[in-house]
Amino acid sequence: MKYMSWGRTVVFLVMLLAGLQIIHMVLLSRLEEQNNYLERVQLTRTMLESSRLTEKLSSEMKKKIQKSSILDTAGAYNIINFWLKSATKQEQPRLKDVLTIVTHCSVDHLFKLIDLSKRWQGPVSVALFATENDTEFAEAMIIKLHYCVPSIRQNISFHLVYPLGQTPRTLNSASVLTKHHNFCDIRTFMQTQTKQIKVNYEDTGIRYPNNLLRNVALKNAKSDFVLMTDIDMLPKSNLLTDFKHFVQTHRRSIANTSTFDRTVFVVPAFEAREDITPPDSKQRLLDLWSMHDVQPFYIQPCVKCQRYTNYDRWKSLVPSSSLTVGYEVEWKDPWEPFYITQPSIPLYDERFKQFGFNRISQVMY
Repeated sequence: MKYMSWGRTVVFLVMLLAGLQIIHMVLLSRLEEQNNYLERVQLTRTMLESSRLTEKLSSEMKKKIQKSSILDTAGAYNIINFWLKSATKQEQPRLKDVLTIVTHCSVDHLFKLIDLSKRWQGPVSVALFATENDTEFAEAMIIKLHYCVPSIRQNISFHLVYPLGQTPRTLNSASVLTKHHNFCDIRTFMQTQTKQIKVNYEDTGIRYPNNLLRNVALKNAKSDFVLMTDIDMLPKSNLLTDFKHFVQTHRRSIANTSTFDRTVFVVPAFEAREDITPPDSKQRLLDLWSMHDVQPFYIQPCVKCQRYTNYDRWKSLVPSSSLTVGYEVEWKDPWEPFYITQPSIPLYDERFKQFGFNRISQVMY
């Protein structure tokens, strides 16, 4: 009897354990269903929120195309200032001692703003050129960037330039952008869409108005200083705060300089192999330079265009803990430096289009 009792106990325990496992599996299944349900609810809620926001942004951008365009001085292009404003621009009409990046691009280069926004936490004024066939994609891309990248939403304002006589196409419904859970997979969207747009405008008889674009972005930079760059250039990550400190420290000596209105602060520019991470210190830059992973900008195609930056002299400067003026150089033809200056500088000659000595038409003044 004792053996039988022990056997019944074992059987009972086995049955109890099996029952508990079944209950455990049922509870886990229900918990998984509940988590999946909550994820679906959250995803649906996020999609609804993004759908409302994208529709609002799209509606505002459409209205500006319909009502807010102006002509350039030659009467050849329509301009829409602040096609989409940054959050900072809406809150602060003027930014004291702040440096704004001024740049321009065509629709196929909009994605480059993602990397720029990671390194630059200050305002950016971007003039975008598009034809009537590209504006629908441009609208979609800008909405995605604005919604998905907080630093772009906070700091980057977009201005649109398109040829006179064209009617920009816009999204029928921006909500279609948010139907997929990978709404913020911008690079994939960019890769699939750029195959359908025309990016070499010269093939269609349209010339890229780079100097007009520079002027549009410059006029809409509402800060005390601007950094004139190309869209594929990345600044030193702490340049924004370093330059603000430089201005505040040297304000009196700068303001009393009789030639200040005709002075620019040249920023030495370099180009690197695509797999190189941009350096954040001069020493790291010098190391990459010595390994031939970076080189002075445009040094091979046009050595005379950057010669007067005097990279060898800059290279020999003793590193400083704060931003300083390294040396002074008088402008000489055909130098085309990248520089920081006041937004009151002479405008670019808008007769220059496409590429070739377009920046020199402004800096020589």
